[in-house]
Amino acid sequence: MIHNIINTNVELLYKQTENKYALDDDVDKDDLEFLCNHLYQLELLRVFKLTQDHDISTLSNHVYTLFNLLKLHPTITSLIKTHFLLDDFTTFFTLFSYDFLYVVYPVLCNIALSETSNDNQTLTDTHTLL
Repeated sequence: MIHNIINTNVELLYKQTENKYALDDDVDKDDLEFLCNHLYQLELLRVFKLTQDHDISTLSNHVYTLFNLLKLHPTITSLIKTHFLLDDFTTFFTLFSYDFLYVVYPVLCNIALSETSNDNQTLTDTHTLL
């Protein structure tokens, strides 16, 4: 289940912060870049229910598990085809980069929500049959 891997209650602020202050002449561009990169790293860890104590291999394992759950999902296959690099997994992994996380995360949340809705519907159907 997707909910076991990702936290669907993370508010991603890194890109909003970048967009809000990118054209502000009073904001140092290097400071803004540092801040947004740091926010991205923290938010990426939160998305995968990790802490700063975890290393890149733990994150990679989570992404790999998520990939195996979603690699046949039509939306994910479409994203992979659109941004294809070396192979499907590499492409999927890049969807969690700075440039794409803010776009992909809401998609994952919607997939997780529909997964939960389907599970609840199955439970309701089962109880109706009983």
